[in-house]
Amino acid sequence: MAQYSGTWDTAASVGNREDLADVIYLLKPMETPLMSGIGRSTATGIKHEWQQDSPEAAVANNAVAEGDDSPAGITSKTNWARIANACQISRKVAVVSGTQEAVAKAGRKSDIALLIAKRGMELKRDMECTLSQNSVALASGTRTSAGFETWIRTNAPAGAGDAGASPKPRGTNGAPGSAYSSGLPLGVPTDGNPLRNFDEDILKNVLQKCYTQGGHPNLVIAPPLMKQRISGFSGKDSTLSTTITKFNEVESKTLTAAIDIYVSDFGTLNVQPSRFTRTVSVLVCDTEYLAVAYLRPFQSFPLAKTGDAEKRELLAEYCLEMRNEMAQGICADLV
Repeated sequence: MAQYSGTWDTAASVGNREDLADVIYLLKPMETPLMSGIGRSTATGIKHEWQQDSPEAAVANNAVAEGDDSPAGITSKTNWARIANACQISRKVAVVSGTQEAVAKAGRKSDIALLIAKRGMELKRDMECTLSQNSVALASGTRTSAGFETWIRTNAPAGAGDAGASPKPRGTNGAPGSAYSSGLPLGVPTDGNPLRNFDEDILKNVLQKCYTQGGHPNLVIAPPLMKQRISGFSGKDSTLSTTITKFNEVESKTLTAAIDIYVSDFGTLNVQPSRFTRTVSVLVCDTEYLAVAYLRPFQSFPLAKTGDAEKRELLAEYCLEMRNEMAQGICADLV
């Protein structure tokens, strides 16, 4: 039927209140598995240094003659390695006009408070990206912290590489190799070319190398596609997974098809996806030998008022403390 003549409807009315939900839906891709999974320490200078040590000599059948003079068996002590990273400053700024802060708003009482919370999550996300990738170490000018990938050279068998040899340690064609300058790693590793398909044997190879060097990895951080590849691992040979058999829970109508815990020959590892690692790398971490060193922890403070606006700055000054790279590993050059 047609509308009755003279009906006052919404199209004609100018006094209806808007229908605006009193909530703001913020998509929060903010998980930080590396920062959340490793330790925290304190830096006291812009160049943060620490020391590394290792057993004096290779393992051997240690036998001496009865009554042998002890000094004859003494080996000379090598000095500890002095390693460093540069503390990087990361910041976010929130600015809201005085008028906008004063007007009635939907979904929040204060825009400056909302923006501070949002910028804080964004700052943490940026730090996760810096710490997990292959960022270069710069100790002067705009300082930058060397990220996880930049450090790893011992347990990082890679793809074909520039010279065509496969597998090939990362860094053979350039940094970091074994070279340091004043304790800082030189540059970033060179990725192999072509890339290779990620499979369980690649992960097991890196775990074996880490264990052989003395590490006990307990955390695997994978980009989304590689996390799905890990969930497809079969757990063949002696490597087992808590979710090898994909199964249906009939009552709850749930299909379980993910691996979050990987039980290897050398220990149990927590497997975490990350949006902020490079897509070609899976990080294998021994969290005992990793930390975020803070020169200035997270802080928020008002900026000088220069007009009719509220301004806040959020800041952190930090670096990755790679206590010993031989305990860590990378599954590199993946596709």
